[in-house]
Parts: sequence; C-alpha cells; structure tokens
Amino acid sequence: MGNLISCRASITTGGKLVLSDGTIQEFDPPISVAELMLEHPQQFVIDVNSLTTACGTKVTPLPADCMLDPGKVYAIVPMTRGRNSLFPGNCATGDEEVIEKEKATKADWSTEVFEQPEYLSREFSIKGWKPSLRTIEEKWWWGGARHRRAPQERGQLHGAHPLWFLDRAALVHPNRPSVIHGPVRFTWADTYRRCRRLASALATRSIGPGSTVAVIAPNVPAMYEAHFGVPMAGAAVNCVNVRLNASTIAFLLDHSSAEVVMVDQEFFSLAEESLQIISNKKKNSFKPPLLIVVGDQTCDPKSLHYALSKGAIEYEKFLESGDPDYNWKPQRMSGRV
Repeated sequence: MGNLISCRASITTGGKLVLSDGTIQEFDPPISVAELMLEHPQQFVIDVNSLTTACGTKVTPLPADCMLDPGKVYAIVPMTRGRNSLFPGNCATGDEEVIEKEKATKADWSTEVFEQPEYLSREFSIKGWKPSLRTIEEKWWWGGARHRRAPQERGQLHGAHPLWFLDRAALVHPNRPSVIHGPVRFTWADTYRRCRRLASALATRSIGPGSTVAVIAPNVPAMYEAHFGVPMAGAAVNCVNVRLNASTIAFLLDHSSAEVVMVDQEFFSLAEESLQIISNKKKNSFKPPLLIVVGDQTCDPKSLHYALSKGAIEYEKFLESGDPDYNWKPQRMSGRV
C-alpha cells in the first residue's frame, strides 16, 4: 500500500490504524472494534502482528467487543471472497501443488477472508441457509462514555442500552445535525449537552428513580430530549397523546403519579384543565406537579406568556439550571414490558 509501519513499540504512546486505502491514523484513547466497523462497513479489523504468522493463510479478525491497545498497530481490511487480498501469492515459492489445489477449490462460504464463527458454520450448508430456532444468548457489557466506566459497575448494564446511542453519536459525530425544527438547529453534541442539562436540572429537584415525568407535546425538540434526559436522571418518561381529552389525560397523570409535567405552550390550557380535574377529585391531598412549559418560535407567544403567568417554568430557563457535564448513570434494564 506504499506505507511502511514498524510493528515494534513506537516512541509515542498512541496506537496506529492502517486504513484500507493506505492512510494511517493514530488513536490515543482505546477504541472498540465495533466503533471502527460502524465507521467502515463491510470491513474488519486485524492485528498487524498476526500478519507475520498468517502468511498464506486466513486472517482471523478481532471481535467487535475488543478494545484496541494504544500501543499496537492495527489494520482495516475489506471483506472479500476468494484468496486473501493481503497475500496475493504464497510465501514459499515453487509450491505448485498448493496452487493447483486452490484453483480446483470452488469459491464458497468457506473461502472467506475471515474465519467464520462457530454458530455460522452450523447454519450454512451446501443446501443453503437454514434459520436457527435457538435463542441468542445476550452478554452483559459495559459500554458508553469512557470517563464514567468503573470496575465495580462492569457487567451490570446491558450493551444495548438506548442512552449509549446518544453518547456514541455525540462522540463520533459531534458536528452533524441531530434535530431540525423550523429555525432551530442542533448538532449531536448540542443535543447531548441539552439532555444532560435536563437530567441535571431534574436531579437537583429530587427527580430520579421512582419518579415520573409526563410530557404533553407534539414532535418538538423538547419531546426528543425528554426521551434521553429523563432516563439519564433515572426517572420514567410518560408521553401523553395530545389528541386525548382533559379527563383522559387527568387519569394518565394521576395514575402515573407524575411529579413533573412538561407541556408544549400550545397545549398548556389542556394540561391546566387536566390538573384541575385531579385537584377536584383529591381536594386537599392533591400535590401540584412541577410545570415546565416548552416554548415554540413557530407558535403564538400569547400562550407562552399565559403559562408563565400561571407559575410555569420556561423549558430553556429550566435547562440553564442544569449541568451540561452531568455524570449520569443509566439504570439497569429489567427486561420487563
């Protein structure tokens, strides 16, 4: 590929990654193979040191959950059928017998560059693919932001926790757009900071595990942020359909024991009527929830001013009270529906 890399220990502590086009990238913090495979589809990662012993043979790729060592050199190789593209010829010259055998071998799944996992070998046969009825054994894995990893917490969270999606998007694509709503534009880094602000602001008001935050709003940025920010605080999010009437919404708010109600300014009167129904039912035992009104530049500001006059907190002001670097910790997923 026109680049020469020594497999010996480098003077710098950063690792090196050789891309399929021959370019070299350095990485300092450890990264996982899964992140690289997402960035480079239909390619796999190998340890360059394994090339010295894999001459003329298949190269075993690193597993997706493997963390790359900053002190080593790795390469990204395309997935191709037939002979390994890294070794166009045999290491030992004059091996005609091996060459003839390889010419006689038909290209099939067994001639992949990568070693097939054991479970794939059972499922593929000469008759074609056969679906498996066995359940997939899921593994517990600690993922997400590296600055929050702790040894005592490893193995306690599921690797597919939804909150890690936002964490990774902000890490890999911080400047790409995440939300577009009229004149509002947010990047993934912006959305991540806003969600952490929301979680921090809720936590400072003792909203956490066991609490419920109801959201009465259409598809606006605040609704999207609530799906991440509320779970980051450990609370449960209860999204209420804006097409329901006041009595039905009152039942949902009362049944979920919502301690916080986030409502779009357009539907504040509906939320106010629903809370009044609960107040008339419970009378002196009714404890009003914290009202947060979501302003929208595309709506008439009169409804926003009315909500603020009733003691509601404006959503953006509420976010300003939160910490953008809030150290959130997701709750363990029970798997119950």
